[in-house]
Order: sequence, then structure tokens, then C-alpha cells
Amino acid sequence: MAEKNFGFFIRRVLILGVPLILQQMLFSSLGIIDNIMVSQLGTSEVAAAGVGLRIFIYSMVIIWGFGLGVGILVAQFWGAKDRDGVKRYLAVGQLIALMLTSVIFVIAYFFPQAFTTLYNVTGDTKYVAETYIQYVSFAILLSAPVITLEAGIRSIGQTKLTLFLSLAEVALNILLNYMLIFGKLGAPEMGVAGSAIGTSLARAFRFIATLAIIYIWYPTLAFGPRHLKQALGVKVLRKYLSVTLPTMAGTVIWTVGLFVLNVIVGRMGEQQLAVSTVISSLESFALAAAGGTSGAVAILIGNALGAGHFSLSQAYARYAGWMALFTGLLVAAVIIASSPIIMPFYEQLTPEAQALTLACLPVLAFSMIFRVINVVLIVGVLRAGGDNTYCMYLDFFCQWVWAIPATLVAALWFQWALPWVFFMIASEEMVKLIPTLQRVRSGKWLNNLTKDETKAADQTQAVEA
Repeated sequence: MAEKNFGFFIRRVLILGVPLILQQMLFSSLGIIDNIMVSQLGTSEVAAAGVGLRIFIYSMVIIWGFGLGVGILVAQFWGAKDRDGVKRYLAVGQLIALMLTSVIFVIAYFFPQAFTTLYNVTGDTKYVAETYIQYVSFAILLSAPVITLEAGIRSIGQTKLTLFLSLAEVALNILLNYMLIFGKLGAPEMGVAGSAIGTSLARAFRFIATLAIIYIWYPTLAFGPRHLKQALGVKVLRKYLSVTLPTMAGTVIWTVGLFVLNVIVGRMGEQQLAVSTVISSLESFALAAAGGTSGAVAILIGNALGAGHFSLSQAYARYAGWMALFTGLLVAAVIIASSPIIMPFYEQLTPEAQALTLACLPVLAFSMIFRVINVVLIVGVLRAGGDNTYCMYLDFFCQWVWAIPATLVAALWFQWALPWVFFMIASEEMVKLIPTLQRVRSGKWLNNLTKDETKAADQTQAVEA
């Protein structure tokens, strides 16, 4: 069977994964380029933008949890050749994600001080951060339909399309940021606020483009009133929530944990907050390799499980582990080798902030080895099989029971230097690795989520015939 061949697996992961890796690199590079632009304004502006950018990123991670749930179900229903099932779960994902982002939008736009108070920023930095949060809240609202629809596009194997959409959005975002931050090409000079406005306008473009492409060229994903009505059915909601709620709970737990960890770093001082902003942007860029690989693995395993091919799914899981190890080592090597190239872009930061950033890069490189393996195996294997409850408990224990208390003690009790504080944050991934490997080997994640509905659909079609 050719599909069980390691070479076949690598080729399919590259075909599906390279566009996803490039897409995530584009998104991450946007954060880096945005940081470089804002860094020309000063260290306090970087800190202010960092607060707002984190609210945006954390919101994206939460919405991504909904997209992940949609992607898991769509990939399996696509593998089972149940096209109505694909549309049903895209519809229910849209409705629930929009409800959540509406709540985040209201808080971010009308009560931005709720976030800046947590970071303990004051004066002009506080005002600039709150303005950024208000403007970027529109991008958060539009991200619900964008992320869930594109999860559907990826799950049917059209990863190149999402890459092209990302390329167009990032290019437009960079142009708008350049114009609005510095007042170029006839635009007003708005500083940090211009960055947030550019992000929201570019996301509006992507929303319109995604909607048009699906309803014109990909009717397989174009759900209508009938599917929206089905999406509100008890059975559909129950299945969607059984897959998505543990995913969402795990995502929220993990995201809130990241927020707490960054608040701890922010309490160390403005210099440390600025360095954390730079490191976070570089980290997200490095994680693009893990995200793209895990996305491709999830598509392959989801399609195989939906078709009932369990032994093939197990073979893919083994291959994914070895590929993740190689990818993690490669990412770590690239970070170390590129350190001298990265720092000149941040020359407007204070000398202390530059020195701290340089000292933190080896910690980032080392942590990437563990993080890449965990991301690929948890997102690409365990969650693709619907093993989301285990993943939720794993995230909770490793982050809240271990990493957060350890970081809190290191930063605010012992007042360790920032690189050692980052090491304590990264220790979460080291603690997480062994139970992740054990769970993958156990095979408890092998679940066909389409079984009941596909049988029911086949019976209905037989009766109608």
C-alpha cells in the first residue's frame, strides 16, 4: 500500500505543509516587520504596541481553537465523502465563533483599560496601548469568519489558496502600516495607532476575498440557509461541541496562561516587556514550521480516520514524530545562526534591551526543539483524532501547575534575569513531551467522528432512491 510508505507521507506533508508554513511565516513576518517599524518610534512605543498586539494574538489563538474544531470535523467528513456534513459543521463553526468574537470586540473597543491595567503600563504608554486595542478590535471581529472558513479550505487540501490569501493580506497590511505609521503616500501620520488601523483594513479585505472565492469557485464549502438550520440541530451542536469544547477549553486555558506569563514579564519592567515583544514575534515566526507541519499531518490523519483507515493513521503518527524532531532541530539551528542578522533591525531599542534580546535568543532556540515536537504530535495527531479532552488536561497541568508558578517565583520572588525567566516559561514544553509521546503510542486518539452521521445520510439517500 503506497500510502503507508514514509516517502509518500513526506511528499504529502510537503505538498500540503509548505503552503501552510509559508502562510504562517507571512503572518509572523508581519508581526516582525510591524515591530521593526514601531521600534523606529522608541522603546515605549514598542511596549505599548506589544500590549495591544498580544490582545490581538491571544484572540486569534482562541478563534483558532474554533477553527481547529471545524478543521477536525471537515477533514473527517471530507474523507468520508459526506459533503453535506462538511457544510453543516462549517455553518455551526461560523455561528459560534462570531458570538465569541462579538463579546471580545465589545470589551476591547469599549473597555480597553481592562487590558492595560493588567500589564501595569502608565502614562503615554497606557494611552497608546488603549488606542491600539480599540482600533485592532475590528480585525478581531472579522477574524471569526476568516479563520473558520479557511479551516474548511485547508481541510479539503486547498492549502495553496490560503497561502495566496495570506500573501495578499500581509502585503496590503505592510503597505497600510507604512503609510499610516509614518504618514507616507499622502496618508496621515498616526504612529502606533496606524499599525492597528492597517491590520483591521487588511483583515476586512481578506474577509471579503475569502467569502467571494468560496461562493464563486468552491461551492462544496458554500453553506446556505438549510445548513444554518441544520447547524442549530441538537445532534449537530452536540457533536460539534463534543469536539470543539475541549479544544476551546484547552485553547482558552493555554491562552490565558500565556497572558498571565506575559503579565509576569511585564511586571519586571518596561525594558523586559519590550524584549518580550521582540522575542514573541521571533517565536511566532519560528513556530510557523511546526504549525504548517502539524496542519498537514492533521489533514492526512483526519482524512484517513474519516475513511476508516486506522492502521494508516498510526503509521502517519509515527512518521510525524520523526519529522517533528528533525524540524525542531533545524529551527533551533536557524535561530542561533541568524542571531547576528536579527539584532541590527532593532538598533533603536535601548542598549540594555538589545543585550537582553541577544541573551534570550539561545533560550528560544533550545525551547523550539521541544515545542515543535509537541505541536506536531498534539495538534497534528491527537487532536486530529478527536482526543481533545486529554490535550486539555495536559495543557492545564503543564502550564498552570508547573510553568506559571515556576515563572512567578523566578521573576518576582527570586528576581532572576530575563533569560532564566524565559527558560522557566519554556520548561512547560519539556514537562509536556513525555506524556505526549506516551499518548500517541497508546492509540487512544484513533476515533472516526463521522461514523453515525455518515451511516444516517447513506440510509436516507437509500430510502429516497
